[in-house]
Amino acid sequence: MLSAEKILDRIEGDALASEYGVTIKNYRSAQLIQAVGSGVNRDDVDENGNLKEIYEKRHRVYEFIRASDYERLTGQRVKVERGTYRMIQGADAEENLFFRFDDMDQVYLDQEDRFLPMEYAGNLTYQSLVQGRGFDNEARYVVNDRDYRVIAEGTAQFPRETQVFFDSRGGDDLAFSEELYRQFGELMAEDMKVCGAYDGWESLQEGEDYSYAGMAVYDPQNPVLAADWQYEPMFLPLEEAYSLASYAVYLLLFLYVAAVCLAAACIVGYARSQSVGLSSAQVFADLRRLGADRKYLRRLLKQQIQKVYVLPTIIGCGGIWLFELLLMKMNDGRMTGAEAETLLLCGGIALAAAALQYLLYRFSLRKVEGMLELKG
Repeated sequence: MLSAEKILDRIEGDALASEYGVTIKNYRSAQLIQAVGSGVNRDDVDENGNLKEIYEKRHRVYEFIRASDYERLTGQRVKVERGTYRMIQGADAEENLFFRFDDMDQVYLDQEDRFLPMEYAGNLTYQSLVQGRGFDNEARYVVNDRDYRVIAEGTAQFPRETQVFFDSRGGDDLAFSEELYRQFGELMAEDMKVCGAYDGWESLQEGEDYSYAGMAVYDPQNPVLAADWQYEPMFLPLEEAYSLASYAVYLLLFLYVAAVCLAAACIVGYARSQSVGLSSAQVFADLRRLGADRKYLRRLLKQQIQKVYVLPTIIGCGGIWLFELLLMKMNDGRMTGAEAETLLLCGGIALAAAALQYLLYRFSLRKVEGMLELKG
């Protein structure tokens, strides 16, 4: 069987790609150091419900790449002074309630039992190098080449990592990507089969009680299934082909539940409106005998039917939109562009549901008017 390192060699040498008629271009790789750094723990609240900020000299395992390797991987020109670092983040990255860009200010050199002071000097944007949220145990930093050498010589507690980028052209690149995914999943070392929330430093501190140990979820034979795997390889052909399929089950479930709930609301509203007409038939007959004209009676009926539809529609459509807004805002104290687009979509769906309720209201009103002989 091939090891994971041999798979990389086959990719670089076009051996695996040639089996699928794929041409490998712009192959590049770089080594990243894993080392423990400082940070701020914001996982707990005090007795008053306020978020506690606890500075920890040894907080999480971070990944460090030298500036020259970052330039070679990305094609970007960067300048990182000694004693500083730049954080790798996405284009829309923002600080939030739980994480700050400058939380780390020193790196622990376990071989020398000392700390290397570091200072935040801004962010760099290259999405392919961002892991997960880009914060905490998924954070990656670019450091000066000399500082990188100091960290490399001063740490040996955690293994080095190799980041690989390449472009594929022609052939069956989807089948090629599926085969790569399968081989990585089946041949990856056991200590790399960990979930996204896994942190090496926490694992050392908690030992066998560490809750995130051995929790990797993935299927090498089926890249469509959602995975929780810290070292999961990312292939654009797979993303483009299966991104919708990965969420199809959840989407279909949501649509099914939404359709059932909306249908139930329509049936209940319609039945209630007819009940209002039946129970009010004698009242309207008495009002007609007392001299009430048809225009007055129709206005009175509208007020009765509106009570069946207006308040439930406002609470259902408006309330759920406000609840979604609250969830997004309270989650991390900020609103991203993607979340704003989601709110717009939810608002559009709520308006569509409200429009359906209005049409049903008009239909119910006409039916009850006919029942009470108020048409015309």
